Amino acid sequence: MQDTTTLERSSHTYFEPTTVLTRDVPASSLDDWKIKTIEPGEWDKIIAQFDDISFEQTAAFATERWGAHRLVCVTIERAGKVVGGACVIIFRLPGLRRGVAYVKHGPVWRSRSSEVIYENYRSVIQQLCHKFCHEQGHALVVVPRPFPEILSREFEILREMGFESGRQSRDPMRYLVDLSLDTDDQLKSLGQKWRYNLKRAMANDLEIKWSDDDEAISEFIELHSEMVSRKNFNNTDPMGAVRSMQATLPSSLKPQTVLAYKSGRAIAGAVVMNCGDVSYYIFGASRDEALSLRAGYAIQWSILQKLKQQGAKWYDLGGEAGTGGLRQFKNGLAGKRGVILDTQSEVQYCRGFKSQMARTLVIGASEVVRMLRTLRPSDGNGK
Repeated sequence: MQDTTTLERSSHTYFEPTTVLTRDVPASSLDDWKIKTIEPGEWDKIIAQFDDISFEQTAAFATERWGAHRLVCVTIERAGKVVGGACVIIFRLPGLRRGVAYVKHGPVWRSRSSEVIYENYRSVIQQLCHKFCHEQGHALVVVPRPFPEILSREFEILREMGFESGRQSRDPMRYLVDLSLDTDDQLKSLGQKWRYNLKRAMANDLEIKWSDDDEAISEFIELHSEMVSRKNFNNTDPMGAVRSMQATLPSSLKPQTVLAYKSGRAIAGAVVMNCGDVSYYIFGASRDEALSLRAGYAIQWSILQKLKQQGAKWYDLGGEAGTGGLRQFKNGLAGKRGVILDTQSEVQYCRGFKSQMARTLVIGASEVVRMLRTLRPSDGNGK
């Protein structure tokens, strides 16, 4: 049972961090737990055992996004059993030994074979603090994975453990579609304008194809590249990650490519991925003619129907990137029964003045880079 604060905005439920009432016991001694550094390929096999996976936590994606030289993959064990872990990104400025250990949408700690035990989360965080803060002198920055039933309790535990709010997210709202609905209820949940556009899309004789082969990936990457060039986007999408994830991840985690064709020509596409109890919209692309044909509506409706068969509870559409059209589209797709989740700020733990200074320098440098990127338009994926 959970105690949440809900606000009705645009017919959605907004979840904000409050207390979640569930089983929680004090964390065990650090002596009962062990942390191990493992190879990225091994890590990507291990995380398939968990419900709370994110594509951000796969080494295949993180390597393309951040660079292999920054990755440290660790597992946390108790009595020889892996109970959690994280793909940690280390940011340091040249010449500095200390920096920031960054965990985005992690750590993982909810095994598919176990109940939700918050002691495990607390102990996994303790081990990460011990290794990266106490032993190595870094600041630990955590961005918890957006998940309606869990997020508020994770934030609460982090604050109990001495974590403080860090940078505010520039795109804090995540749009999630409830995949438990049957087709009729899903249609009723959609926004009125979204249903109207879906009806028009269905009348345009579009062919939707699903694939996980290299030919479909190549076709999507070409589509994405054309879109970026045509719209002069500030593109930060690590498109090489699609091939890396397809080639190296376990079969249950491999991304799937969805393409919409008109008269035999691909005009829009998406890359989606099943990650435990959440499926993710990772990348999207389209040609100009896709807008008038409402191809995005046809693709997303096909995705919903497919994902319902694959066992996830939620479909995470990502954020809105400050774009009104994207906000309206995702708002209508999440619908009345979906959730708009406020992911808030990063949270951080610093041990001593030196780690605080290292964090300030690293974050300051990253903000300068981000500011320079805003001089060009964003692609609006909200990632």
